[in-house]
Amino acid sequence: MIPDCILFSCGRAGSTSLYFYLDQIAKLDLPKNKEPHFWLGDLSRWKNVPKVLESIKVAETAEYEALYTGSRKSIDASVAYYHNVDVVIDRLGQANVRPKAVVLVREPVQWAKSLHVENMYQGLENERDLEVCMSEDRSDPAIWWQLRYTSVRYAEVYEQIRSAFSDVLLIDHSTFESQPDLVFDRLCRFLDVEPLSTAPTVRHHTRKGRLDRLQLGPYYRFWKRLPSGLRSQLLTFLQRRGQDFPIVNDSAKIVPYLGESIESYAKLHDLYQEDFIG
Repeated sequence: MIPDCILFSCGRAGSTSLYFYLDQIAKLDLPKNKEPHFWLGDLSRWKNVPKVLESIKVAETAEYEALYTGSRKSIDASVAYYHNVDVVIDRLGQANVRPKAVVLVREPVQWAKSLHVENMYQGLENERDLEVCMSEDRSDPAIWWQLRYTSVRYAEVYEQIRSAFSDVLLIDHSTFESQPDLVFDRLCRFLDVEPLSTAPTVRHHTRKGRLDRLQLGPYYRFWKRLPSGLRSQLLTFLQRRGQDFPIVNDSAKIVPYLGESIESYAKLHDLYQEDFIG
């Protein structure tokens, strides 16, 4: 039974790029829905689940298997698996499925800042000051992972995955950014696929629409209906008035809230440095 491999990503660590670039260079014909969330079962146990999951969540086995019809390899890259690894391992065990596992992690401060911006863009977060978000009590495990900025158990999650899966590959986001060719070479060998084209260059980019939305705040819906010429004029006018609605995510201020995550990330590198690519 599928999948051949599960990508366990802490989020904001490159799993989307990895999935689609791998599909491109190895011609795997992977489904566009990279996050079916099949192995989480019923999502009603969690609070604040993004509405977008209603359109991509796959509940039935036949539907899940049909996703990969025609694919050379079946790869499931649902990010929520990482933050609910107990559920995933238990359900895989019940189904007697033993896929390979790829684990992607990212340094805690950069992870939290990137996640906060993405949540603002998606409309999942209303608070623009990340420090305020972290000061709120969001420790309840029933809260959907995207709104819990201080609870990444890097070493603990990897230890669970390492114990449950016989074949595991560990990738840090910094290596994926700086050495994409190395990462794709190791990944292709890990999955037993032959790269059919050169690995694409991994670029740091931010969608312009995201910047506009974050800058314009409550004016965004009105702004996007305007002709392009008027859009730039309105944006310039608001910026001159100082109404640029900045995201506040000062690293120095959020570090105190990330103590456990930082410690766990350091522990992961200390104990399993040899497991990392690069």
